[in-house]
Amino acid sequence: MKVNAVVLQSYKIMNTITIQFAGFCAQSPKYTFNSRVAMKSNCKPSKWAIGRVTGLRIDDDNNWNYTIVFDYPQGYSDELTEDELADENELLCLN
Repeated sequence: MKVNAVVLQSYKIMNTITIQFAGFCAQSPKYTFNSRVAMKSNCKPSKWAIGRVTGLRIDDDNNWNYTIVFDYPQGYSDELTEDELADENELLCLN
């Protein structure tokens, strides 16, 4: 299985990185670099925090963890699992 990711660098040249897994357990990540996502919460979807995926990590149980930088002036970031996230377009449908 191969996962393609595009990485933006500060000087605006895009490089393509291909990650190849040796095992068959890992699934492709649902979100990739620069995907717009919302952090799910028990409040109204219109209040969910929205941000951009800036990092991917696969844990020992083959689950993807995403580093998200939220759209706050302070640049707050957090690492969340796929279950804790919703696509920004999905959020628009929930409102």
